[in-house]
Amino acid sequence: KKDTWLYRLEDDTWEKLTQSVQPPRGYPGSDFIKYTMVYEPRNGSILLRVTPIEDVVYDRSKWPRAETWAFNAYSREWKKLALRGEPRFSGLTTYDPKNHRLVIMGGGDVVKRQNSEGVAANLRPATSRELFVCDLPTQSNARSTTYPERITVITHQTTTTDPKTGLKTTEYS
Repeated sequence: KKDTWLYRLEDDTWEKLTQSVQPPRGYPGSDFIKYTMVYEPRNGSILLRVTPIEDVVYDRSKWPRAETWAFNAYSREWKKLALRGEPRFSGLTTYDPKNHRLVIMGGGDVVKRQNSEGVAANLRPATSRELFVCDLPTQSNARSTTYPERITVITHQTTTTDPKTGLKTTEYS
C-alpha cells in the first residue's frame, strides 16, 4: 500500500491523508530494507529517498533510479524533487543545515556484485562507499520552520547524590 499518514502530537493520533500525488510504494529488496527520511527545516519538509518500483524486481540492474520526494506537513503535499547529482540507489541520507544540502552516503553505481535471488552477479547497492552532496531547491509552497536542530524527548528523570562527594547527578532516559 502507498498511504500517507500524519501523526498528531497534540492528541496522540494518526490521520490518514488523501493524496493526489505521492511517492511510489517502492520495493527496497533484500540488500537494504530501510527507507531514509530526513527533516529539512528551510522548506519545512521531510525528504524521502525511494526506488520507484511497485513490484518485486530481483535483478537490481533493472531498477530505475531512486527518487527524492519532499512532504510538507503544512500544505500536506508530496512533491518530487529533481536533484542534480543524486545517486542511482537510495543510500543513507542526512541534511546539512549550514549549506542547505542533502548528503547521501552510498547509493552509487560502484558496488559489489554477487549471485543472489536467482540473479548472477546481482548488484549490491548497500556496498557503495560513494558520497553525494546535492543542493536542495527552495520550494514555492514551502514554509520555513525554526525548530531546533536536535530534539530530546525525556520520559524519565533520576537524580542521585554521591555519598562521598555530595555531587548530584541527573540522568535522563
